[in-house]
Amino acid sequence: MEINDINFSDIVNTGETLLIKASANWCNPCKILQKNLDSIDLPIPLYHLDVDKNPLTANKLKVRGIPYMIIYKDKKMASNKVGVQTPRQLTEWIQAFVGA
Repeated sequence: MEINDINFSDIVNTGETLLIKASANWCNPCKILQKNLDSIDLPIPLYHLDVDKNPLTANKLKVRGIPYMIIYKDKKMASNKVGVQTPRQLTEWIQAFVGA
């Protein structure tokens, strides 16, 4: 699912626990991270933010390097990670916020 400058607030303000991945089409580490995300069973929705097309949201989230991931829980940023994570690292990180 895509998150962008227009729908960001509506999506985050649902209060649902969700994962946002900030990336760009030209970013090879972003492609590796996406493959790792695709290889695991995500218990929360994943939203993709193209930083080139959505600079307002990227700036609001203080994206300084990509790939950049954020877990939102209860309408607030709960945690973030920069760089490629292994499937195991992703699973452990996300599980810490699911049902907690």
